[in-house]
Formats: sequence, structure tokens, C-alpha cells
Amino acid sequence: MLVRKQHFGEEENEPPDPETPISRWGDMAEDDIEEEHDPTVGLMGLMVNDTQESDLICEESKSHPRWRLQQTYPPATRGIANDKSQNRLSKLINKWDPDIVGIAEPMISPDDFSKAYLQSLGMSSCFFSNNSLNRVPNIWLFWKTTVDTPNLLCCSNQQITVEVDGVLLSIIHAHCSYVNRRQLWMDLHQFSLMNLPWLILGDFNAYLSYSDKQGGHRPSTAAMSDFRDFIGSNHLMEAPCKGFHFSWWNKQVGRLKILGKLDRMFFNILWSSKYPGWNYKVCNRLCSGHSPIVGRSVDIPRPKNVPFKFFNMWCSHPSFRDTVKAIWDVPLAGHSIYIMTQKLKQLKSALKVWNREIFGNIKFQVEEESKSLELMQKHFDQGNTDEDFNMQMVNQENKVEKLLEQEQMFWRQKAGASWENDNDRSTKFFHAMANTNRSKSLISELKNNEGHTISIQEEIGLPITATFISKHVCTIKVPTGGTSIKLRKA
Repeated sequence: MLVRKQHFGEEENEPPDPETPISRWGDMAEDDIEEEHDPTVGLMGLMVNDTQESDLICEESKSHPRWRLQQTYPPATRGIANDKSQNRLSKLINKWDPDIVGIAEPMISPDDFSKAYLQSLGMSSCFFSNNSLNRVPNIWLFWKTTVDTPNLLCCSNQQITVEVDGVLLSIIHAHCSYVNRRQLWMDLHQFSLMNLPWLILGDFNAYLSYSDKQGGHRPSTAAMSDFRDFIGSNHLMEAPCKGFHFSWWNKQVGRLKILGKLDRMFFNILWSSKYPGWNYKVCNRLCSGHSPIVGRSVDIPRPKNVPFKFFNMWCSHPSFRDTVKAIWDVPLAGHSIYIMTQKLKQLKSALKVWNREIFGNIKFQVEEESKSLELMQKHFDQGNTDEDFNMQMVNQENKVEKLLEQEQMFWRQKAGASWENDNDRSTKFFHAMANTNRSKSLISELKNNEGHTISIQEEIGLPITATFISKHVCTIKVPTGGTSIKLRKA
């Protein structure tokens, strides 16, 4: 699956006066966001399969005023009607081949857009546009002719949400004011209750931390708090990001330069489970101050040599201490350092075997023991059970509770989550975090010495191996017999 986003034809703006009194800095915290980020045109797309029918729900949106922007350079022709923008859009669609595409701030009415141009790109001539009342729609969404019409669930002046093949996709072009964005957060919350895989992407016009912005005024603390609350209350996670950290530039240099991470992708636990290797890349900027963001699901190969890792759940099993003691009590002769390393080596091997025998697949154990408990409880509810059966049922319930606790400990550790702050999180949440961490460490693409980008997993390791051999291995030919010996370079 792929997701694309590209902005076109950014208008220049003049930064705030550096001589502004300090007393106005607090008042300008939000003004800074409004002034430095003007409306732009964007491209987004999502690779999907067939869609399913659902009722159409269209929500009336409230108009928001157009921000007054002072130009530092003469403005260029903006919008999707611009030949340069259409050429850029064509190249992006031909390169990434997305099935669903969204346009932010097209700057023209949908009726004035060439349907023949869409058809030349393999797109349907029918598309969705949001309701901006007396303004032209600021978000479009269209799709390939090979895709069934998506089900439009909601549209407003800040988002369009559709359902495609049992998953939700929300395309965002958020308001510059954090007060107006609160309506967006409330509108989106309803989709977290639908219990479907959900991906949210676009220009959020908000920062999560001070490190997401470079230059200009510091981001508004209230705006960041609102953004974080929205993510936390809806149990969302940001997709692993590769490429550039900042996705937007105000097209200024020197002390006036401002960089920001405004374009992002978030997903819920169900999306992470359906597409465990999902990540996105912030590409280089072209024809705009915004970067394209490219999202995709990549298969995460299991490493051949899995390193040994100690799991905290082992300590909860009564036989763990005896297993460690049995290995540690074996007498060995030699230097103390040698004895220590040998015992650790033997202990690792013994714990791997013990882990497979005791825990095995912890998720499978939880499911099987839960089924046994369910059968016992049904039999108990029917009556006519003796004291021995009742004790067995109680013991089985304790066993399932212990396994659930161990499973949560396992996935919490795999996710790298803190114990103090995440006690209220579910095992599914930690599982999703673990998948996200694995995706972050995955090398999804690599540029070789010839400058070609390799994205096929089976081929990525070849240039890495070749580089390692060239730098760390040398071949020496021995005169007698002509035998070649490979030595590691110092």
C-alpha cells in the first residue's frame, strides 16, 4: 500500500517583525503558525483494494477566513490549474501509481477542472470535494478507474474521511488556528469508535514537540497539548518516518528561515496489525515548500540470527530461579573470567530451551487456556459440579490471569514502553508498538554506488555485504599450493 502527498505553488510570506516587543511574544505564539504557513496545493494517495458500500454521511462545515499574507516576492500562478502543478502531479502518479489521490487547496472549482486530464492519468472522472461554503473546496479526493467508488463517511473544511475495503482513510488539511482545529479533533474522534483499521494523513498545521520546528517563534504550548491529547485519546501512533525530518520550509534563508514537521501519518492498532510494516518517507521538496510523503507497507523479514534477549516475564515463572541455579552450580575449572563467560554461554542456551518449553508461543497459550476456562465456566453454570471441579476452575482462572499478565509483560518489553506510564495500555497496544519499532529499524531502501535506489528486500543486503567485504576483508595467496586465505582487515 502507498500513500502520497505533495504540495504545489507555495506563496511566499513575510515573517513577523523581529523588533516585536517581548510582551507580545506570548500573544504571537499562535499568530506565528497562522502567518508562516499559507494554504497550498497537495497530493495524497493510498494503494487499496475494492471498497464496500456504506451510507453517505455528509457533514455541514463552517467557513474560516482566508489569512492575509504579505508577499516577499511576486506570487506565481497557484493551484492545480497551473501547468507546472499538473506536470508535477502527473509525474508523481506515474512514479508511485496510487489508487486514491487527494488534492489540498486546488484553488479552482471542481467544475472547472479537466476530466480528460484525470482520465489520462488512469483516474475516474468522478471525485469527492469538501464543503467550504462560499469558498472553492480545499480538499479533493479521486481514485483510479480500477477501484470501486469509496464510501464517503464525512467531509468538512478540514478533512475528508472515506471507507475503502474495510479500512478508514482520513485526509487532513487542518486550520491554522488551534482553536478551530479542536473541531477537527472532535469530528475525527467518532471514527476511533468504529473499530476499523484507520490511517490519518495530511497537513495537520500543528507540532508535537519543539524539535519539530526550526526557526521562527516557538510553537504554541496549548496547540501542542491539544494535538497530543487527540493522539492519546484515540490510541493513535505515528507511522515510522524515514527521509527528511522536516516536511515544510517557508522558502526563506538566513535568520528568516523556518522549517517544520507539519505533514504526518498516524494509524490505530488495527491498522498496524493489518499492515505491520507500514511506514512513510518524507521526500525532497520540489515546486513547493512542502515535501511529498510516501507511505507503504513493507514485509519485515525475520532475522536469521536472532540475538539472545532476557524477558522480564521469565521472572514470574516459579521454575526460572531453579533453572538458572542448576546451570550456575555446575563446577568449571579455569580463570574466573573464563568461568564467567562459559557459564553465561551455557545459561543462554539453557534459557532458550526453557523458554520454548515453558512459554513457547505465549499468545497461543493464552488462547488455548482461555478456551479451556470458558468450557469449565459453561459446565459450572449448568450446575451439578463437585468441589474438586470448582477448585480446578479457580486454578484455571488463576492460570489464565497469570498468562495474560506474562503476555502483557512480554509485549510491553518488546515495545520498549515504560512501566509507570503505560499500565492502562492493552496487550494489543504494546503489540502494535513492537511492530512499529521493528518497522523503524527496517532498511526499506538503499542507494548503491551507482546512485540507484534499491527497494527489494532480497537485493538490499547485496551492496551492504559487498561494502563490508571490500573494507574489512582481504585475500592473501600463499605461494605453496596457491591457497587463498581471507583475513579480516585490522
